[in-house]
Amino acid sequence: MIRVYGIKIVPFLLCVLVVPQLFAQRTIELPYSDQKRSTVIAADKRSYGSNDIVDIAGVGFSSFERVRLSASIRDKNLKAPIMLGRWDSYADIEGRISTEWKVVDINTPNTVLTLTARGTISGVETKTDVTILPEAGEALTMEQCANSNATPQNLDCDGSGSEGWVSGNVNASKAKYFEGDSLVYRARMSNLTIGTSYKFTIQYDTSKNGKNALDYLTTYNRTITDANPCRDSGTANDNFYCTEAGPTDTIAIPVDSNVTNGRDTVNGTTDDIVQVPGDITIWDGTFTAISGYTYSGDTPWTGTAVTTLTVTFTADATTAVVAWAGHIASRTDWGQGNAAVDITGSPYHTANGGLENCDDNTTVSGSQDLQLQAAAVIPTGKIIVIKHASPPSPFVFGFSTTNLTPSNFTLVDNDIATDPQIVFDGISTFNTKTIEETNPGSYTLTSINCVVDIGTGGTTVGPRVGNAITVDIQSGDQVTCTFNNDFLTAATVSISGRVFDHNGGGLGRAVVSVTDASGNVLQARTNQFGYYRVEDVEAGGGHIVEVRRKGYNFPTRFLNVNDDMTEIDFNPF
Repeated sequence: MIRVYGIKIVPFLLCVLVVPQLFAQRTIELPYSDQKRSTVIAADKRSYGSNDIVDIAGVGFSSFERVRLSASIRDKNLKAPIMLGRWDSYADIEGRISTEWKVVDINTPNTVLTLTARGTISGVETKTDVTILPEAGEALTMEQCANSNATPQNLDCDGSGSEGWVSGNVNASKAKYFEGDSLVYRARMSNLTIGTSYKFTIQYDTSKNGKNALDYLTTYNRTITDANPCRDSGTANDNFYCTEAGPTDTIAIPVDSNVTNGRDTVNGTTDDIVQVPGDITIWDGTFTAISGYTYSGDTPWTGTAVTTLTVTFTADATTAVVAWAGHIASRTDWGQGNAAVDITGSPYHTANGGLENCDDNTTVSGSQDLQLQAAAVIPTGKIIVIKHASPPSPFVFGFSTTNLTPSNFTLVDNDIATDPQIVFDGISTFNTKTIEETNPGSYTLTSINCVVDIGTGGTTVGPRVGNAITVDIQSGDQVTCTFNNDFLTAATVSISGRVFDHNGGGLGRAVVSVTDASGNVLQARTNQFGYYRVEDVEAGGGHIVEVRRKGYNFPTRFLNVNDDMTEIDFNPF
């Protein structure tokens, strides 16, 4: 019986050798040993990956002898083993050894590695086998958010099965997006080397047959506000691939002049587009660079074109998640007939151009393409309200709405050449909207004319009720409503009477002035008998009547004038 570190090695029993100093309290199981064959070695595990460290312990050698070790594999086509390494270790006073060996790169999967130890004095030899597993390379999986086809639109990616985060194509049974929304993507990366720099490339179809598809990139949660890129696919684990709260890093998405210049590709013209600012986000990584845009295919907006953007990051962990979104081109930006909803099939293509290890300039993961079918994208509605005032003036017309934002607005028509308007665009709730003029002032609302300009979605316009109109807007339709106002021509009346002198006789050549609430002044002179008559006085409201004559003072009178007024006489003080 052999005693090793106070532990008995008993025949036909599994014994344990503990080497606390060299193996940091690791327990290595030794194989069967008996008194006739007491020399054994063992490794700390049964399988290893390339570049792993194999901790080796042995017992049964002569005290202080040199023990020669080797590591080899056997090729099935060769009789002799392939030697991978040789090294020496020295036994202690009790004939124990402890050593280690680093596994070299082995490309053959599930290779059996033989470790051999031979005492140079005792001549005893023992062997043990371990398995070298194929090295796991960096991996990349790209997915998109199927937010279900629920009404109203779901704002998360928490579905299961065919919904939630999916690596396949998305159709109308799995998702609901509106034109102008941002479709969410994530890229899950694994088996990264911490501290290594990687490049990740995003490719997306910006146009199909001359129509705009995914025109630019945005922040991942611009539309699907509760999207969690760390969530497991199909389970309720919100922090499966990463921790949503961080650590994260972001890098700004550059402005694409092909987008901001609009369809005519010329900056500063009326079709220019505002690109919504956004960021690309990474969990468990740090961005170091973002490229400019590169383009392939036809000239933008004339055919089919693909835009490419590359981000560079350093891995802070062995796994990382990158998230972004693709903006679905809208008719608001690109015009009727030029947007993503005008393309049939699956126009919403996004692909990754691979994950590249910058340290050795090798692409470690190939490309992957995701598609969203056009049927999953819903055209929005649009209502335009125009004010036409005759004649134009600085007057401010007030309006209120229901089921529209804003719920209150004003329009001023002070230019004879143009009529002001407000546009309610991107309407995604298809129900009855009400628009009412609340303050016509001195104008009268003569008519409200509504026309369905675009679409066959079944939009209807209700009859006018008072100063209001209702529009039951439907998907893809555009309605224009013009509120026409004419200025009220007020009725006119006259004010007449007599002005007396101090003796009670009529006073000629006195000036009688009538001032209305707007400050407009009308005047008349008395005749030789003191009689006067002021014509064309606007009916309604208060008026001030005054008399002036040299050498006389008369009281001022305040009148509410609605009809002709007579016998408005004045006597001097």
